[in-house]
Amino acid sequence: MTTASTTKAKAKAKPRAAACDGDLWVPARGEISLAEVMKALGDPTRLRIVRTLAEKGMDGCTGGATTEASKQLLSHHIRVLREAGLIECWYEGRNKYARLRFADLEAEFPGLLASVTSSLRRRRIGRSAKRREKAAS
Repeated sequence: MTTASTTKAKAKAKPRAAACDGDLWVPARGEISLAEVMKALGDPTRLRIVRTLAEKGMDGCTGGATTEASKQLLSHHIRVLREAGLIECWYEGRNKYARLRFADLEAEFPGLLASVTSSLRRRRIGRSAKRREKAAS
């Protein structure tokens, strides 16, 4: 790699405001963007992951039984949630774990995550809701 291409690669890299173990970038508390958080929450699979993390408190980055997505797609959704500032991830051995950043999100956007997670608990989202609707009709 030439010096010019090395400089370009460093310029494209995201700033390292805060990091999880395993060098996984997450935005610092003051850098969490409401637009990015809402964009990340706009996908049903990511909402199921958030619901699972809210119920369990901490989970392996597998999504548990919340989705039938492939490992690659699930990894993508975890990355979107992490980069938006909704979750933090770390490694313990070969396992990758995640948890919601309740304190950071509450400090930046009071009541947002509590409202989203309580709504998700009241009504199941995604395929299970569609199955109930189909059974009721």
